[in-house]
Amino acid sequence: MSRSFRPQSITATPFSRTPPGNMANRNHLNAYAGPSALRDYFDPDVQPMLPLVEIPQSLNPFYDDGVRIHAKMMSMHPANNVKIMPALKMLAEKVDPAKSKTIIEYSSGSTIISLALASRINHGIHDVRAYLSNKTSPAKLRLMQFFGLDVYERSI
Repeated sequence: MSRSFRPQSITATPFSRTPPGNMANRNHLNAYAGPSALRDYFDPDVQPMLPLVEIPQSLNPFYDDGVRIHAKMMSMHPANNVKIMPALKMLAEKVDPAKSKTIIEYSSGSTIISLALASRINHGIHDVRAYLSNKTSPAKLRLMQFFGLDVYERSI
């Protein structure tokens, strides 16, 4: 295998909406308490940075060329669910808590569960409805009901 590509040294910085130098607002102990504990837990500006972990040599085909690859540990998101990030963004951009009383999503997975958690905690909206295919497993239906979702099945 010929390798003409020679990477340059790159320094990556984890993404954060917190301006540089404002790290004092981050919760370095990753402990949340008080009336805003759940809201703070879901706030990316309060959470500690997601860890970056180097991919081991056995999984990195460019290791011998001096390339080190780091992966962001997305499983460290709240509720161990990467879908919380688009859910938070959708709610922040499209939901007016003064006008919105119900969240409806055609989803049978992590997105609707994340929307349910974030809408309750950040916006006080408790009426979250999931429209699912009739092919959704009973275990997944129970999980969604556990998170307080109103579940509606649709035939495909």
